[in-house]
Amino acid sequence: MKIGILTDLHEDAARLDQAVAILRERGAERFVVLGDLFRSGGGLDRIVERLLGYGIEEAVWGNHDIGLSRLFEEDPRESYRVETIRYMRELEPWIDRGECRFQHLPPHHDPMTIEGMWSCSWEEFSRTPGELEACFSACTQRLIFIGHFHSWMHATPAGITDWVGGEPLDLSGPGRHLIAVHAVTDGGCALFDEERSILTPYTW
Repeated sequence: MKIGILTDLHEDAARLDQAVAILRERGAERFVVLGDLFRSGGGLDRIVERLLGYGIEEAVWGNHDIGLSRLFEEDPRESYRVETIRYMRELEPWIDRGECRFQHLPPHHDPMTIEGMWSCSWEEFSRTPGELEACFSACTQRLIFIGHFHSWMHATPAGITDWVGGEPLDLSGPGRHLIAVHAVTDGGCALFDEERSILTPYTW
């Protein structure tokens, strides 16, 4: 199956439309959203309406979404449609599918707390000793797909590689990989071919 990966939408409906069109044209059969639907709240109803219209229901929450997630019993806002609140409450902390983990942040950052969701920056992750080891130790999946960084990134347990989304990434074989997908709101998305274990990035 070919999976379209979308992340960091930040209420950008126009960019979402472009990303879905690109991925569907290239054979996407299913979509996963890696969080951060929310930006300011003004366009949240519209972005959720778009996602539901496209039949995209598999999604995790990002650090910007956590206040509307099911972690909170009472909705702190009263200005969203019922369908929007329901969608946000049904977001997952992560999604595991076979050898793949889909999550907003690297999995050693606890998605069940506000502190955990707001504790990771690219500078910290890329420069702090032990971050990669902790990431790969936090789950057993061979392939870990994340968002959050608003950039392309690829790492193995040996370190961060020089891949920055310029070409498809071969993830076949026994090795483990961490891949950050670029933000939809910045013109990025990716297609993962499960059968071939190839990730194809798209930036426009």
